[in-house]
Amino acid sequence: MSNKTIMTYKDYNFSPVPLMTIEKGFDRAGDDTIIGTSFTVQLQGVLTPLPSSSPGYVNVDALQDELRSGLNEDGHLFKVSCNNNTILEAHPKVLSINFDTSSDNWTEKTPYVIQLQFNDEPTSSGENVFDQYISSADESWNIEFNNDNSKYKWDLNGTQDTNPISIRLTHNLNAIGKRQFICETGATGTLTKQAWEQARDWVIPKLGLKTEHISSSGVINLDVNNFGSGNHMRIVNIGELEGSYNVSETWLIYETGVTGLILDAIEDFTVESRKSLDTDLTTISVNGQIQGIEQRNYGTLPGDFSITQTKDDSAESYWNSVKGKLYGRVQRISDASRTIHTDPVEETVGRNPTKGIITYSYSYNDRPCNIISNARSESVTISDIHHTDIVASLFVLGSKSGPVLQGLGTPTNAERRINIEAVVPVPTGCSGTDLINSINAAPTGDVETFLCTIYSNLSGSYDQVFKTQDESSWDFKMGRYSRSTTFLYSNCSGNFKTGFC
Repeated sequence: MSNKTIMTYKDYNFSPVPLMTIEKGFDRAGDDTIIGTSFTVQLQGVLTPLPSSSPGYVNVDALQDELRSGLNEDGHLFKVSCNNNTILEAHPKVLSINFDTSSDNWTEKTPYVIQLQFNDEPTSSGENVFDQYISSADESWNIEFNNDNSKYKWDLNGTQDTNPISIRLTHNLNAIGKRQFICETGATGTLTKQAWEQARDWVIPKLGLKTEHISSSGVINLDVNNFGSGNHMRIVNIGELEGSYNVSETWLIYETGVTGLILDAIEDFTVESRKSLDTDLTTISVNGQIQGIEQRNYGTLPGDFSITQTKDDSAESYWNSVKGKLYGRVQRISDASRTIHTDPVEETVGRNPTKGIITYSYSYNDRPCNIISNARSESVTISDIHHTDIVASLFVLGSKSGPVLQGLGTPTNAERRINIEAVVPVPTGCSGTDLINSINAAPTGDVETFLCTIYSNLSGSYDQVFKTQDESSWDFKMGRYSRSTTFLYSNCSGNFKTGFC
């Protein structure tokens, strides 16, 4: 009994049966790991109308057309059997069909070569060997210190002001998938998944942070227990025609657990001291920017994505904590003659909620303490009008030497004028009672306490002191207060100095 071999692809029956060779190749990742296999089947055969039909180019051409039509789609069942025993079953891609020249110029026969390719081990059961079908893949990690934001530790009068080490960690995953058709008995050509979906299935399980890459043992040697992560961002590129799927994800890795450290944001600031010849005051400014860190959860299923902490919330939390350290930072670099005043001269705060950025600019100086306890700003000017001689000017007719000056033996009065201007917090409320309270909220008490000090000083030095002017102004809606007072003073002894020698 002779062996009968049958070879078919979908509905096409190869007759006569061509010679078949199979080559197995391995798909490898960058680290030489085997990630798939590729089987290439070469069929070398001859088409001829003989002996059932007459020779002739038309009949040979019809056989070529029939072969092309039978193999014009990928993924149908390719089957080889011998005496009803299955030798090979697969659902290949048709790579090429080539018709070679013949000595009879395609009138009696035409040689051909067909290239088929499939991914799984060619077994009679059609068993799938791999979960994903990919031809190439790559995974890389990059760790880079943020050189624009270095670490420091400042002692601010017993408290710590600390900036963390920050690192940018990047994870890149790239894969190119292969089209894989179902491997079961039958002539269907259904794809299990598109090639890019095969690549996606390889990439997705490998996403996420791996702490061993933070430590980078033997190279950077960080302690992963001292670092947290945020600003986790993912960028996805899908090449449907190329069958590719690429994901790049980044994290901001920052130091945690350090004394004085405020988390959830990165801050950059500058402290500047300024002096000039036109004032004895030293001005120190602190200007900075806070970048909030976002916490997000991608999850595993559609709808799982959520932002658990926004950049704006993180920046706000950081700002509320760092505000109390600004005065300490100013003091740390101060070379002022006096103690820096605790209340800033100017405050500017800017916010960008969409990017989670807060900018600030505070300016301090070493001005003396305020006379008015709750004044935002104040100006006190003391003007003294000193004793001068009273002189009579007598004109003599015909005298070429000018008028005759005659001292009257008494001086002018001496005066001390005090002008006070202040800005205090504006009262609130618009009811009748609130308005009355606002009108009565002028800082009269502190001002009169200061004026009493001036009066007492004059009374201790002179026999007679009189208040000749006292006016005040109160713009309660703007919180502006002014007071102008004049004291007239004199000694009963009449011992006044009007000259300079």
